[in-house]
Amino acid sequence: MASTSKSTYGLTPGEVMDTPIDYTTSIGWKQWEGAIRKLSDELYDGSLDKMRMFIKKLKYRASATGWSSICEINGKCIFNEYGKITIEECIDNAKKYYILESSGKLKETKDAQMSQQMIACIRNSISDECALKVENSGTEPAITIKKGTHEKTIEDGPMFLKIMISRITIDSRSTVTYIRSTLSELDKHMLKFDCDVTLFNDFVKTQLDALQARGETSNDIMVNLFKGYKTITDSQFKQYIAQKINEYDEGSNITKERLMNLAENKYKTLIRAGEWKTPDDDQKEVLALRAQIEDLKAKKSSRRNERADWKRKAPSDPKAIKVHKNQEYNWCPKHQMWTVHKPEDCRLPDRKSKDNKGNEDNTKNKWQLANALVAMQDEDDSSVE
Repeated sequence: MASTSKSTYGLTPGEVMDTPIDYTTSIGWKQWEGAIRKLSDELYDGSLDKMRMFIKKLKYRASATGWSSICEINGKCIFNEYGKITIEECIDNAKKYYILESSGKLKETKDAQMSQQMIACIRNSISDECALKVENSGTEPAITIKKGTHEKTIEDGPMFLKIMISRITIDSRSTVTYIRSTLSELDKHMLKFDCDVTLFNDFVKTQLDALQARGETSNDIMVNLFKGYKTITDSQFKQYIAQKINEYDEGSNITKERLMNLAENKYKTLIRAGEWKTPDDDQKEVLALRAQIEDLKAKKSSRRNERADWKRKAPSDPKAIKVHKNQEYNWCPKHQMWTVHKPEDCRLPDRKSKDNKGNEDNTKNKWQLANALVAMQDEDDSSVE
């Protein structure tokens, strides 16, 4: 069984192999070793944020070794459109190259070999924690084939990858909705990444890839990207993004990829020049409070309740508890009003901070924003007349 081909030219060795590989030869054994070698020194841990790079590396290996022929399922590439491919389609696809002969032996096919190379490579490249996601999925990454009285169960590479990705992304009807919701809150995610534009962009690309894999797109990604970038407090970066917003509003043909590249380049330029100003703790707290307030406003929509006069009447005993509409209220000395939270649990900062060293504006903003936030939360906690 020689490793021959109909064509002697190809961009990668995998493109010119069209017959089964003879693993008894040194060439065949070297091909196996190269194909199943782990994708990188660091094993993939099964996390969503690292999945994008893992799939890109696996796709490159597939192209180089010849797995691409089994990764195109009903006209859909499993690396780019995994969300549009079902387990049933993977099973039907595997049955095309896993064929049992009347003798009970597997028919020698190149694609069956490619499937085994693929699954060996994946297993060598993932951590035990990631492998458990497949083991505990409830779906065996294998097919059972029969011929007469003979039966054989064998694992399949593309099916293993499909199950693994499904477990990582938790494929369901709500997945697309969740991704869209995530993309609509990029301002909050920018804060989670501590205004690191590179990490933020990688996160956005992962979400967009997940949408594309399910045959979906985001029509308002540009607006959401601008919203995320505007969260950054560095004055030079803010001015740069404001300029890009004006260009976009005036009809400039700027794509999401171009915008992300420009933003990241500006970020790195400022870092290298030592001019990047990361938000300090006070600024982060102010930004977080603003984000929480905006979130509450969105949930409350257009519903507005007027606070009753009784909430502002101080009690003679500051430790007294008032019951209104089956809801207990405590007098908060910082808010100077009856609140659902207890005084010791109040998140409102002191008006006069002992650590106030030129940050009077931030302290004032924190006090005002926290006051507004608690007031809005209290309105949501109870119906006020």
